[in-house]
Amino acid sequence: MNDFKQKPIHMVFEPGETGHGTLIGPGIARVDNIPYTDRLNLNDLVKVENDGGRWVAREVIERALPKKTAFDYEAPFKETFAKLCEVWGNANIHYEGVFEGLVLVAHREDQNPLQIAEQAGLWLHLHSAQPDLEPIP
Repeated sequence: MNDFKQKPIHMVFEPGETGHGTLIGPGIARVDNIPYTDRLNLNDLVKVENDGGRWVAREVIERALPKKTAFDYEAPFKETFAKLCEVWGNANIHYEGVFEGLVLVAHREDQNPLQIAEQAGLWLHLHSAQPDLEPIP
């Protein structure tokens, strides 16, 4: 019987990027939000290490969702984001607003969040800027 008690943690994804996870076993966590880094995605299982009181995501053990796409969207931001939430939510696509005008989408191979948005009359642009992040040693 597994006596491990799961607990929410804050962890380092990459230098300069942190996020939420759940410690699900000794040294194993689930990523609970959509990181900006390409290395991790929502619901991934990762090895974590407690480095001086902070949890650091190391190796990916199991990839949950194979695709992640960053989109820029246009004003009016609140209304557009609300519509994106509705159409992607109905399609069971996971999304997370980074800031007004930028949304991260975690999805399966067979899902096309751009096409779903366009069918709803929403026009998005692939976000081309990538973060200046280095892998954690």
